[in-house]
Amino acid sequence: LEQGHFQPKDFNDVFSEEVYNRFLKTVDPYKHYFYSSDIKEFETYKTDLDDQIKNYDVQFFNLVYNRLTQRIEESKAVYSQILEQPFNFDLDEKYQSNPEELDYVSTKKEMTDRWRKQLKFNTLTNYHDLLSDNDDEENEVKKSATELEKDARQSTLKNLQEVSVYFDDMRRDDWLSMYINAISETFDPHTYYFAPQVKERFDAEMSGKYE
Repeated sequence: LEQGHFQPKDFNDVFSEEVYNRFLKTVDPYKHYFYSSDIKEFETYKTDLDDQIKNYDVQFFNLVYNRLTQRIEESKAVYSQILEQPFNFDLDEKYQSNPEELDYVSTKKEMTDRWRKQLKFNTLTNYHDLLSDNDDEENEVKKSATELEKDARQSTLKNLQEVSVYFDDMRRDDWLSMYINAISETFDPHTYYFAPQVKERFDAEMSGKYE
């Protein structure tokens, strides 16, 4: 990295914090997996990554990777259980779509509620699309609101199952490449450890299923 740039960045605490923030934002952009307790544990490495990089030490990556795979597995039970029951679209509540405005949750109850609101939003979007198709004059088979809501939830679950398959196919090296890419992009936004289209595919998979 240093030899390939005219103005290489210094490997210091500021650089370390940038890598830290970039990597966590990459692997959990919508704050659906990590708890505040996880972040507190991660933060002990926040200004140490420059030293770890120099020493080819991946202790921070290993910690995040192991915790992330654990949290992803836990999330499957959470969203599957939520999507078993109909949503109450008459309930007046707020949904924050901007993850930058969200804090990491502290409890499983809070995590479940975050997932519930996200899934409700996704299902409502699916419901609106299905309702439009259902109202089409050329559509001879009309469904009830209850049937449409169930179909909308099934569509939401299918999307999440596709994400799950994608994650299951990812190897440790794939996640490691994201960490190394966070380092290289912090050094220079135009530098990639793996091809940009690979990162774009990951970003598209995440945003397409959760937004």
